[in-house]
Amino acid sequence: MNQAFEETVSPYFLADFKKKEIAGASRAPCVELNDGNLMPIVALGTGRGTAKENESVDEVRKSVFWALEAGYRHIDTAAVYDDEEQVGQGIAEAIQKNIVTREDIFVTTKLWNDKHRREQVVPALQESLRRLGLDYVDLYLIHFPVSTKEDGSADSVDYLETWKGMEDAKQLGLVKSIGVSNFNIKQLQRLMANSYTRPVVNEVEVSPTFTQESMVAFCRQNGIVVMGYSPFGFFVGRDSTTQIDKSALLQIADKYGKSFGQVILRYLIERGVVPIPKSTNQKRIVQNIDLFDFSLTEQEVALISGYNTNKKTLTWALQAPVTLLNDGNKMPILALGTAGSKDDISRMRQAVYWAIEAGYRHIDTAEFYRDEVEVGLGIADAIKKGLVTREDLFVTTKLWNNHHARSAVIPALQESLKRLGLNYVDLYLVHSPIAIKDDGTAEDIDYLETWRGMEDAKKRGLAKSIGVSNFNSEQISRIIKECEVKPAVNQIEVNPTLSQEPLIAYCRSVDVAVMSYSPFGFMVSRWKQDTPPPRFDDPELIKIAQKYGKSTGQIILRYLIDRGTTPIPKSTSKDRIIQNIDIFDFSLTDEEIDSIKKFNKNIRVYDFIEWKDHPYYAFNKP
Repeated sequence: MNQAFEETVSPYFLADFKKKEIAGASRAPCVELNDGNLMPIVALGTGRGTAKENESVDEVRKSVFWALEAGYRHIDTAAVYDDEEQVGQGIAEAIQKNIVTREDIFVTTKLWNDKHRREQVVPALQESLRRLGLDYVDLYLIHFPVSTKEDGSADSVDYLETWKGMEDAKQLGLVKSIGVSNFNIKQLQRLMANSYTRPVVNEVEVSPTFTQESMVAFCRQNGIVVMGYSPFGFFVGRDSTTQIDKSALLQIADKYGKSFGQVILRYLIERGVVPIPKSTNQKRIVQNIDLFDFSLTEQEVALISGYNTNKKTLTWALQAPVTLLNDGNKMPILALGTAGSKDDISRMRQAVYWAIEAGYRHIDTAEFYRDEVEVGLGIADAIKKGLVTREDLFVTTKLWNNHHARSAVIPALQESLKRLGLNYVDLYLVHSPIAIKDDGTAEDIDYLETWRGMEDAKKRGLAKSIGVSNFNSEQISRIIKECEVKPAVNQIEVNPTLSQEPLIAYCRSVDVAVMSYSPFGFMVSRWKQDTPPPRFDDPELIKIAQKYGKSTGQIILRYLIDRGTTPIPKSTSKDRIIQNIDIFDFSLTDEEIDSIKKFNKNIRVYDFIEWKDHPYYAFNKP
């Protein structure tokens, strides 16, 4: 390693970098992985996302060729990016024009979530190789620890099983090195403790606005290289509310005669992170690798780290998987609940925005909650800021009890849509089987008549799916027998003290999804006296939570998901909203689920006892 090279490489990487004698290597040094293979420390990102520069998939082919021409020797792609074929074409063109040989290039691709079973891994990699036109890849990553089925619904494959499939692929010579992506520290520890092969890489989001200091330090201590996607964070247009003063960064850029983007990439390299800048602009591609003729001082690195917000730019990494409803529509398996007090209503617009920003794609409201206007404004804010489109969201609302006449259903839904500012809802529920008049007294309307009005609304396209809430098994059975459309959902109370096992089993048997309101039960303060355990500080729940590095609230939400239900946690606290969706990187064992079921007392938070004598009161039967 020559002196000039040593002067341009960070102290941390100095011991690990090797000068690989290939074309352009002077512009892209390599780091030695824990398996002895060499990996260039800058990669071209190819994930196509939603940026205008990625509208044409053919831009990927051109950008890969330009990158190899400019000296890149590391290309990062993935099965889910749907661009492996174009990446392969760009590589083939560069080889054909004698810019590189195959051996000069380091190609990374990733296993998608619906191929997590051990026997699926090698075939999935073979398909990626076919699309890439290659005999092997240099690095294969598990894209997420979370497994899904092909329809996008949640699956329960342990990533330890997936890793055995990755080891199979390495032994077959289809990949030289194997690693992971979007794993947290607990998952890395568990993987290393239970596997023969240590991951060489963890690819995660790292930028000045999301520094990941604990993750970077942990990986360094354990010989795992961190690759950083979204390296510019909120310094590029993300339509975020985060406002950044770039003046200090621009001063550093002026000092070295570089752009602020080059300074950010160099900052990541100084921290021991392999950045993955993405661009289809030829000038920007060339600029993004021109990083090896300067180094930042420790003070400059610390200053740039001061931009940290601990806020991800890619919230989709936290998004809930979906379940396939019986009508073919897909529903995210976690929803933000919005029922609450008058004070909650005033905060609901912000809560909905925060939830969407954090990755929620399912919002649950109702006419009765009197917050549809605020919910709609929160949705509109998120769409205006570019966080989502309307099609990205799944919005549930409900028909209140005083609109149970068939002729009243569509007008009631139209009023809800007006308040929400939407043209349709994804799911419309009959809030209760009990009909009342406007003055709150009972009305003699059969819920079958109401359901026919719901079918009318679905036929009109005002609701994509229709379902019920607070119905028992006999009432659902009657609808299925007497009506054209089967309810897609039954939304009921489910929590540790009300396990609802018979009703959930029935709904599963007739292919009706269950949504779970009041998921924490009496763990949160209630108006009732002498309520049964558990509480958030219950020793059994704390033991499980410590095992997975989670809160007891997260354990309860995961318990409901692992039982096949969709929980609806309500919060107007930003931190709690974020915490409540961070539950898709672990699964409970059957024994842990059974231990939580033992809290069941068949006691409801909401028993609607005032209606116990009504013929359609649902809670007398499962």
